[in-house]
Amino acid sequence: MPAKALYSKVFEISVFRWNIACISFESGADNWLIQLEERGDNWRDNVVYAQKVFAKVATTISKFEPVTVCASAAQWDNARRQLPHSVRVIEMSMNDSWFRDSGPTFVVNKSKSSPGNTIYKVAGIDWNFNSWGGAEDGCYTDWGLDLLVAKKIISVERLPRFPQSIILEGGSIHVDGEGTCLTTEECLLNKNRNPHLTKVQIEDELKTGTLLSIFILSEMCWL
Repeated sequence: MPAKALYSKVFEISVFRWNIACISFESGADNWLIQLEERGDNWRDNVVYAQKVFAKVATTISKFEPVTVCASAAQWDNARRQLPHSVRVIEMSMNDSWFRDSGPTFVVNKSKSSPGNTIYKVAGIDWNFNSWGGAEDGCYTDWGLDLLVAKKIISVERLPRFPQSIILEGGSIHVDGEGTCLTTEECLLNKNRNPHLTKVQIEDELKTGTLLSIFILSEMCWL
């Protein structure tokens, strides 16, 4: 039987529509990944005030945890100027700033190497993403850049990547690290997500499908 993969403790903070996801592993190594919003159609006054709030939040977090801010080529200089040197800023193209849904889901495999020593192996699941509905009721007509976000993050962190075909936003599932997954019919069973899959098939995909070697679930709770 493959080793059980434990989800890290994930804390999600939304500041207006800034999306901040903290991946806090049991080993104590913390990593923050944040996307810098720039869409004028989502924010008033050309996003200026929202970005100032974002910079303050990222700066405050950086006093306690390592922080990585992702910004497009057009916004990289702006992000670098507003943030302290302790915050890592990397260039990343995107359609929207919702990392919780378009970014990867990190899993942790914990094993004992010797008495008192624990080895943590981290990997990233790259779910399929269609901008919350695709051509039918989706937020945007083009989400091609967001499709690459998870792959890029996993590459930056130099972690193993497990790509998936099922459409699943990271925020549509919550797990306890003990084999239980909480989700909603509105997301995973929506006709604009996975119309070819039934509830049973989705459960099978998550429990015993292609994720078996890295992600083991014993119970699915649907809302």
